[in-house]
Parts: sequence; C-alpha cells; structure tokens
Amino acid sequence: MEEGADSILDDWRQGDLVLGAIELPLLSNEGEEGVVIFADAQAGVCMLTQSCDIIRDHVDKPYVQFAMLCRKAPEELAAIQRGERPRFAYVGAAAAIGLAVDLDVVATVDKESVRHWSRTPGCQSDHERRELAAALGRHRQRFAFPDRFNDESVKKVRRWLESKRRANSPFGRLFAAIIEVRVTCDDWDQPSSIAYDIYVAERPSKSDEVEWQKATATLEERAKLDGYPDPSVRIVTRDEVSASEYLASDRVYLDDLSGATA
Repeated sequence: MEEGADSILDDWRQGDLVLGAIELPLLSNEGEEGVVIFADAQAGVCMLTQSCDIIRDHVDKPYVQFAMLCRKAPEELAAIQRGERPRFAYVGAAAAIGLAVDLDVVATVDKESVRHWSRTPGCQSDHERRELAAALGRHRQRFAFPDRFNDESVKKVRRWLESKRRANSPFGRLFAAIIEVRVTCDDWDQPSSIAYDIYVAERPSKSDEVEWQKATATLEERAKLDGYPDPSVRIVTRDEVSASEYLASDRVYLDDLSGATA
C-alpha cells in the first residue's frame, strides 16, 4: 500500500469474526437463470481474506471473503482442531463459544459494507493464525484419490481407525496418538506400490508396541483391493520420515465416514 494511503479496514485481520446474524449473498439457480439469494448466517461469519489484502486500499482491493460460522459440539470442535474435518476451520475465539468456520459457505463482500460491521478478534496467537491458514489450504488442496480406491480401501482404513476412537485399549491409544494418515503411490494410473503411513506423536510404550504392530497387519488386510498392489502399513513419527518421503505422500482425512462400511 502506498505511503499515506488509507485502508477502511485497518484493524481487521484474517480470522476475525462478526458475531450475530449476518446475511451472506450467494448465487443460486432458479429456473435457467442464476439469482442472488441471502444465506442466513445466524451465528455470524469469519474473515477469510489474508491480512495483507484486507488492509490494502479499497481502490486496489475492494472485496474480502467471509465464511459462515456454525455451532458444533465439543467433540466435533476437537476433531476440527486436529484437522480431521477439512470442510471446517478452527478459530479459538469462535470455538470458545461453540462455533466453527464452515468453509463451504463463503461470500465475497465489499469492504464498504464490512466497515459498518462489529469486529471481534478471532485468532489469539501466531500459532492459531498458522493453523487457520493450514485449514484453508487443506480445504482447497485435498488430493483426489481414484474413486474406487477411496471408496473401497481408504474408507475401510478410516472406518477401522475411527471404530477404536473411544476404546480403552492399545488400539484406542493408537487412535489418540495419530497426527495424520498419508498414502504414497508410485503411479495412480498403473500402480506397483501403495503404502499407508500412520503418523503418531511419539512411539508406543513397550506394552502397546506389539498390539500396534497387530493393527498394521489388520489394516493391510482391510486395505487390499482387487486390481491394486497389496498395500503396506507402518506407524511412524515425523522424525523417522524424510521431507522428500512426506512430500511424496497425500493426506487421508478421518472424516466423511457415514457411508463407509467396516
């Protein structure tokens, strides 16, 4: 922004909230023509635009984007914070009152309108700001696994892991330790190797280690799919994997399990 230029949203930052009912303009089909409708965001909205663009002069950058806030139960908020629900984003000030950011309901708004809205600070630290940025990236950058592989292999892995969420057992402790699950394939058009990596925060205790290895054998069996090479499954920490290995893999999200079968 040029020296002396005035931004009408100087105090706003990515992640800031507007609490209370807001009408978001959306395009909808009625008949053969698109018309603007207004989605009723009863709980409010969250600013998605990057902070550097928010404060730019209105002439150069006249619009910003907001996503709808929605109410979530505590266990859902915890899953969103862990990155398991890529449709939603976690913002500390919103979560404190039981709200999450629905990244599927987004509207572009003129800054002139926003200047009259009441701003509530959203992110409370640099860590929260980075987590919000990562959530926005996940929402748009999820890898599209082949449909059959996703429906018949990935979902079985997710379903088995999810079934252990509340188990008071080594398998329950495995689920609690999971940071993320990733898949590596050499060539999705003609695969010759597929590997699942289950990333955990730390290595298991001696008493759990044998059971965790049993879990990898179970998952290798469940993840098999005709026409694909038999997958391998391993449990690793981030310290045990190189950056190149990590970047060659794609994340599997532990969400959308309602249609999966055990």
